[in-house]
Amino acid sequence: MFALPRPFRHALVLAAACVLAACGDDTAKSADSPSSAKAQAASADQARVIKFNQYVDTANKVNSSFSDALDRYNKYNVPAVNAKKPIKDFTIQNDIYIDRTKDGLEKALAMQPAMPALDGPAKPFADALAKLSPLSHELQNYGESKGYLADGGAKARELSPAYVAALTEVAKQEDAFYSGLSEQDLQNTKTAFENAKKDTAAYYRIGLVYWGKAAQGQATTFMAGEGLGEHLQGFKDAIGQVNDMGQGYDRKVREQNQKGCPNLMMHVNQYVGDGRTVISRTEDGTYVKEAKDRSPAMQMMLRQRDDIRNLRQHFNNIVSALNTNAC
Repeated sequence: MFALPRPFRHALVLAAACVLAACGDDTAKSADSPSSAKAQAASADQARVIKFNQYVDTANKVNSSFSDALDRYNKYNVPAVNAKKPIKDFTIQNDIYIDRTKDGLEKALAMQPAMPALDGPAKPFADALAKLSPLSHELQNYGESKGYLADGGAKARELSPAYVAALTEVAKQEDAFYSGLSEQDLQNTKTAFENAKKDTAAYYRIGLVYWGKAAQGQATTFMAGEGLGEHLQGFKDAIGQVNDMGQGYDRKVREQNQKGCPNLMMHVNQYVGDGRTVISRTEDGTYVKEAKDRSPAMQMMLRQRDDIRNLRQHFNNIVSALNTNAC
């Protein structure tokens, strides 16, 4: 559905936790009849969640994307390498994550059952990382030991083309993997939502997460200077559902405790408010007008950047509150 930006990683963890909790309940109920079809189905569900969690855990351990590492290398190292003058500084990014990510992906790939949406992109991602690994490690040692001060940058110039090519392929496969992870995550959350008993706290809780993720998915074109573009109606519908789910959850909690869940509702209301601001500024053309009127140097000052950052942050706050049972 959309390539997964780093700010959405907490959302993945919650989806896995929600599904895992559901599977755990089913397994417990079937413990007295392990050979039953229900127990076998619960076991299969558990295996899927464990494998999905392995993929999520692998993704969550990468603090900075390989795409970002490629951008930084092209911005700071490539000009120095191409200048054919003695190199004064040389740094490699993300070296520590290459083998760690490859191993995590390979561990998940070896698990059952098959997950085509994730296994498909995970395999070429792991293979690309394996090709990048020796080049990155050699340049990492070279940079840390300041070998460029001894040879004037000769090794950097020798290995740089192959390194850039390998890192470019890794970044490409990374995007495909996160897209698959995003799709699987949303499907897991949707399944948990559809299977939840209606008009219960659990139903509204998982619904809050599902519709929040759906809204985030609709915001994919946001940073293109078009506001929400063709995703406007889908985003508007999803934000409305987030509001309804939040209100429903708060109502169910108050049936047990009149204090309700003010901490969670603060984040829900902030998120819905952010969404409605985005809708309004899309509909009245604010984002498009700003993008046209601001010079390239002023593009970083656009309100749309602040709005999308707030939207992401407040959704993460909802997820964090749910993950920590803040209510």
